[in-house]
Amino acid sequence: MIAKAKACKGGGTLFNYVINDEKGYELDRNLICGETSKEIHEDFSIYLDQNQRAQNKLFSIVLSPSIEDSQKLTDLELKEMTRKLLNDLDINPKIQPYIAFIHTEKKHKHIHILASRVKADGKLISDHHIGKKAQNSAHSIAIENNLVSAKNVMIEQIKENEKLAEEKVKLFTTIKDEIYQKHSVQ
Repeated sequence: MIAKAKACKGGGTLFNYVINDEKGYELDRNLICGETSKEIHEDFSIYLDQNQRAQNKLFSIVLSPSIEDSQKLTDLELKEMTRKLLNDLDINPKIQPYIAFIHTEKKHKHIHILASRVKADGKLISDHHIGKKAQNSAHSIAIENNLVSAKNVMIEQIKENEKLAEEKVKLFTTIKDEIYQKHSVQ
């Protein structure tokens, strides 16, 4: 499982991409009305306009389980994971406007989440290290649910690469010793 997150402007193109019935279906939402991407974008604007100074007033987040895990996870499990991720990013899913949409057009289900950075008082939720926080949250969600974690996969790949490097050094040393032995015999 991996997650990516960033703060962005959140124009119509992003909403059209995320909220697209040809790509998938809606998983969850809070405080947002509308059925089409245009209606949902307009409803988000009501919240986003409460802060006139900021430019990037929306979080764009993707939560992506492994192909095998995505095929066995239920929508209820995915919804719980989405809400856990939002909480880990300091986005309270009970009071912040957001929409989560599952995309199924690829080999695995993955979740796109659009969430308002603007709180009810007009202040922004911090986007400081939001991408790193999302990665850490995805790792902890994967561990809690016995799923594949991208972090663990990366660690295993590093260990495998180190093992291969050690084997190459041993092989090189053996070849070097053999060459030395052949030349020193004469």
